[in-house]
Amino acid sequence: MITKTQIKCIYALSRKIDGLDNETLHALVYKLVGGEHISKLTDLQATKVVNELIRLQNKVTKNGKLSDGQKKMMYRLMYNLKWTCENGSLDMKRLNGFVKKYTKVDNYKWLSYRQASNVIEGLKRLL
Repeated sequence: MITKTQIKCIYALSRKIDGLDNETLHALVYKLVGGEHISKLTDLQATKVVNELIRLQNKVTKNGKLSDGQKKMMYRLMYNLKWTCENGSLDMKRLNGFVKKYTKVDNYKWLSYRQASNVIEGLKRLL
């Protein structure tokens, strides 16, 4: 049977995919493995669902480019780091400087999905 960790993973992955609400997730599970209840999946079925959700998530990120979720996470981390200008807006020059130093990319908007993940992890370490 599926573990609680696998159930949490399935729901967490589904939340990261735009347009995939709870009803659509259950329809996807039914289509993939024939079961309606996520809690009653086998380990093998759960793995199949997780792999499909990862595939969908990567597809949504537009061929490996920076996702909207990653941008939001960067903004949240910048706010927590107090990387703001005098008027209270986020200091994008500072973010771009950080990105250039560690990825050699001039603008954060040009990051690949993987590079953005690394930048996010770097910002988390600064906190």
